[in-house]
Formats: sequence, C-alpha cells, structure tokens
Amino acid sequence: MLAEAGWNVGAGGKSTEEVGQEIEVPDQPTSSGLGYADYVLWDDNGKPLGVVEAKKTAVSAEKGRTQARLYADGLEKKYGQRPVIFYTNGYDIWTWDDAQNYPPRKLFGIYSKDSLQYLLFQRNNRQQLATIKVNSDITDRLYQQLAIKQVCERFTDNHRKALIVQATGTGKTRVAISLTDVLLRASRVKRVLFLCDRTELRKQAKNAYSEHLNEGITIVRKGTAKERHKRIYLATYPAMMKVFQTFDVGFFDLIVADESHRSIYNRYRELFLYFDCFQVGLTATPVDMVNRNTYRLFGCEERMPTAHYSLDEAVEEGYLTPMEVFTHSTQFLKRGIKYKDLTDEQIEQ
Repeated sequence: MLAEAGWNVGAGGKSTEEVGQEIEVPDQPTSSGLGYADYVLWDDNGKPLGVVEAKKTAVSAEKGRTQARLYADGLEKKYGQRPVIFYTNGYDIWTWDDAQNYPPRKLFGIYSKDSLQYLLFQRNNRQQLATIKVNSDITDRLYQQLAIKQVCERFTDNHRKALIVQATGTGKTRVAISLTDVLLRASRVKRVLFLCDRTELRKQAKNAYSEHLNEGITIVRKGTAKERHKRIYLATYPAMMKVFQTFDVGFFDLIVADESHRSIYNRYRELFLYFDCFQVGLTATPVDMVNRNTYRLFGCEERMPTAHYSLDEAVEEGYLTPMEVFTHSTQFLKRGIKYKDLTDEQIEQ
C-alpha cells in the first residue's frame, strides 16, 4: 500500500529515508518506556509526517488505534511535529488527524508524501473560514454568498461534505468557483477537481474558472492524467472513472460534483468513496425530487441540503422568468402521413 502511494519502502524490513520500519518511540506505557512503531513516514527535514500501525489481517484494524495514538504522542514529543495517524490490518485502512479535531475515517489507501506534506502545511497555516470574505466580483448575489457561507459553516463544524440545491440559471458554477476561491485563500485546499457529465459543460466550467481564478487549470483525460502540478482539474465523470486510481486518495482537497442526481450515486459513487477530501454536490433538481442516496452521499438529511435556492424564489426575486407552457400541434401530428399523398421529391427523400 505504501509503495502504491509512491513511498520508497525498503525490502526485508529495512528502513529508508522516507519509510522507517520498527522505529523506536520514547514515552510509551511499557516497562522500558519504549515502543516500536511499525512504520514512520518521514518528511524531507527528518520530521514525522505519518505513523502507521499495522495489525494482522485476522484482527480488526481498530485494535491499532490507541497504540498508533500513543506512538504519535511519543513522536510529537521527540520531534516537535505530530504525525498523521494511520492504522490498518491490510484490508481496512483508517486515518485519524486528531490535530485538526477530525474523527477517524476509513480510506481506500495511504496518502502520498506530497499529500501528507500539504496536510501538515494546512494544519499550521489554515485560516478560519468565517474570516475570509467572499469575492463579490465572482458572486455578487445574496443567495450565492449565503450558499458559500452555509457550506463554510458546515466545513467549520468538521463535516467534510455538503450539497447545494440551486435552480438552473442561478449560477451554480459561479458559486463553486467562489467557494474554491475562499478555500484557496484560507489555505484549506490546494488542488480542486470539478466533475460534470458532459464535455460541453466541462468547456463552460473551464472558461468560467479561467475568467475568475488565476490558477493552473487542466482537463483530465487519459493523456493528461499525469499532470500533477495544477490547481484546478476539470473532468467528465466517465473520463475520471478511467484514471482516478492513478491519483493517491489524498491528492484532491476539494471535489465539486455538478449535476449530482441519482445516476451519480449509482454509477460514480466509487469516486467519492476513493478520494478523502471536501466534497460538494451541485444540483438543480428540486429538493423533494433529489434521490435519498444523493443526500446520503453528501452527508445530508433527506430534503435538508446544506444550501437551497428554489425556482420559485428566483422568479419572485426577479432573477428568472416564470415558465408558461403552450400546447401546439401540427397537421402531420393530427392526420399522419400517407405515401400516396407525397410529391416525387418527398418520395425521393
């Protein structure tokens, strides 16, 4: 697992500069006061980025949780830097970044070195989201700014997922870009993935991101999946499904999922389970019609999205025009068509 995430792991239990094995840790509740951490993941400056407690496959990974915390305590005391905790039995992998007050959560893999480095940078440099002002050049409408504030409040409460339900034509993409801007300025995210279901929507999103954010942007497809130094990544769901496992689980800090309806849950749920990051769903589907699985995927109670701006509100406030339905028919629909009534030219066609 460590090797798959790009770590240089020594063979035969030998330590490397990146991965220490059976590392002696002081201040442990043993008779000698010493313990031996299964794996310590080292930063370039020699300080611990992560500590991994590996249990046998026959027992629950949970059995390693307390032991891993004690190792983290000892390493923090010795090196002045608290490592991110991982514990596993080879099947289930859990992480526990208790320094940011997050509860333990299950992962699909180990973080890469680069992703762990940013996690610790974020821990030391992140700003309170309530102190970051929304850029009115991107989102100047009150309901848009309110949606961003509600998502930020949810993240501040240590939730990692949110769902925005907003009528078509009221600027969902603008809200996503403005939220990205707030999280970037707060040092809460480094790399963002915007997902949509059609290439035309992807083009529109790219143009919008380029217009409002001065950040490196790339389109994710088979040929560009190895471009790992951008800030904004745009992809269709099918394209991302083909390459997502080439990224480590901690690569993205924010995923924005456009058109988050039932098919997202049924066909692309694996994307949201694989990546360990903030996740925001966007949908124009009315609250009562959003599938319960979509609410569950983004951590919301049924019919209670994080932010909601309805079609009726948009019409009432003058941002949208009400629809009128006209029924219209044609002679063709009324009477049908007969071969004998066609002209020679129509017959030829």
